[in-house]
Amino acid sequence: MLRRNILSVLSLLIICCVLYFGCQDEVRQPAAPLPSSGGNDPGGTDISSDSVRAPDFTLLDLDSSEIRLSDYRGRIILLNFWATGCLPCRQEIPHLNELALEYADSGLFVIGVSVDKEGEVAVREFLYSTPVIYLVLLNDNQTDVLYQTYLPQDKRDKIPFTFVIDRNGYIRHYFVGCQDKQDFLQAVQPLL
Repeated sequence: MLRRNILSVLSLLIICCVLYFGCQDEVRQPAAPLPSSGGNDPGGTDISSDSVRAPDFTLLDLDSSEIRLSDYRGRIILLNFWATGCLPCRQEIPHLNELALEYADSGLFVIGVSVDKEGEVAVREFLYSTPVIYLVLLNDNQTDVLYQTYLPQDKRDKIPFTFVIDRNGYIRHYFVGCQDKQDFLQAVQPLL
């Protein structure tokens, strides 16, 4: 009995460590230009340089419909990679909900890509108790890896991470770590 309790406690500690350290180690990062051709504005206000075309993908939504990123060309996209067990990811959801609701008429569209290893089951359970009003897609174990290559090396393998994609399909900013509504809005407003 004691041995079983000790194993249970150790298992719980390991799971907590994986969730804590696996999410991210920085609570907030300001919007930043892409780390490609050496833009000189570390604050991320220069949205015209250092942009690259966002790679297209096709992922399934929770109704098993195939959704292509390019179907939303002409809109400004907040593309958020998240997981149900990640506390910083959960903290962003209300901000993303507000933005999706308030700026839809201005052309903003929010897409959340779940990187949960348990896939649809974990997402459905989570959404049962947490309202998410924007489009939720299921990762294919390739899309998140591809998009992480657009982050600086030291920012990879952390969630949440989010890209701002303009109406023409170019990545204009990225965020790593939990952001509030104003952080996202600062990057999105010039594109609206």
